[in-house]
Amino acid sequence: MNIQLIDNWSEFERLGGEWNALLAQSDENCLFLTWEWIHTWLKIVKPQIKPYALVAREANGELVGIAPFYRTNFRLLKVIRLRALRVMADQATAAEY
Repeated sequence: MNIQLIDNWSEFERLGGEWNALLAQSDENCLFLTWEWIHTWLKIVKPQIKPYALVAREANGELVGIAPFYRTNFRLLKVIRLRALRVMADQATAAEY
């Protein structure tokens, strides 16, 4: 198995074709995990965040898993600067996956 870190938008957007096919095989197949849902969310927040997605593939290149995270910076109590790893589509969508 091969694990790849995707930390740029052009590489991340290339997952679109495989994303929903993998999701369809999952027990967690729902609207809020579809490529279209994540991609629409990205159109809103993309300039402010950086992708940090982990992609798992079999030796033959078949996609078997995606952990769609992103890195962001924020201030705690408007004083302490923090960097966080968060699940994509969490802001304004109440993502729980």
